[in-house]
Amino acid sequence: GSAGLTVPWEVYQQYGDHSDLYFFDVSNRHRSAAPTAVNGVGWAYWPAASEDFILFMRATHRFKTRSLKLYDRSTDTIRTLIDDIGGKTVFPGYVGARYAAWTTCGSEACFVFVYDTTTQTTTKLPTPASKSSYAPVIDEATDQIYFVRSADRCGVDVTIRVGALGSDQSTTVATLPRGIDTGWTLSLTSNATSGFQDLYFERWECKDQRGDV
Repeated sequence: GSAGLTVPWEVYQQYGDHSDLYFFDVSNRHRSAAPTAVNGVGWAYWPAASEDFILFMRATHRFKTRSLKLYDRSTDTIRTLIDDIGGKTVFPGYVGARYAAWTTCGSEACFVFVYDTTTQTTTKLPTPASKSSYAPVIDEATDQIYFVRSADRCGVDVTIRVGALGSDQSTTVATLPRGIDTGWTLSLTSNATSGFQDLYFERWECKDQRGDV
């Protein structure tokens, strides 16, 4: 998915024997490969993009090493945000003009992390014990982060929440029915009619293993 794009572009992963990232221009249907710094090494996958950055995963050595990368489109350089995720799973979630955010899941819980490109620091979103946080998206105009919180099983106590970056307080935007969860990303877009933000999410039915947007 893309975030913070004012031009009609989308970024996606294309794979067969190898995996690379591509851009698709919705206006003229032109497809172009991501820069060599992104596609040149290993298996690039699960991207999120803005006008400034590309956040993506990279696997090397037959997936023995998996890392989280942030490509700076203005300088053609890459920062490594996680050098090796080990036995965990990382889901890139959001990248904008200043911030990048992702979900890291271990054997017991998932947590949201936010990287500030200005200060070059990473912070972990406060999460109560026995809960998981995931699917972050940031409104950089207000420095607010939206995310999902749930208990330790699919579809249990699932809420979509919002809070200020750097704060340990958040409020509930929506409560989902029992047995319903979300995917690993949320998406924000400005609604010109209402003047507010529209929040998109994947509604996942845990029992049937089926999802819709």
